Amino acid sequence: AALSKKSKRATSEVVPYRDSTLTKLLSSSLGGSCKTLMIACCSSSNTHVSETLRSLEFASRTKNVRNKPVLVLDPKEALIQELRGEIAKLRKANK
Repeated sequence: AALSKKSKRATSEVVPYRDSTLTKLLSSSLGGSCKTLMIACCSSSNTHVSETLRSLEFASRTKNVRNKPVLVLDPKEALIQELRGEIAKLRKANK
């Protein structure tokens, strides 16, 4: 919904962004499992005005996407991280 194009007509038109290559590349970001930085390439050339405007519109819409990334760990990695934290606490307590 945040990336769908707002229609100027009364009916709501939805852009099928889920089918785009860019969306497939950014699927982990859009799903909330990582943070993403959006960089829009713009050209001052008159021949690339429409492409630059589309890039800026897309970047503007992606600004509205809010995710809370969650660290997904393998159970073994989670145990190792927990044990390292416990070791750090014990070393700090013994100083």
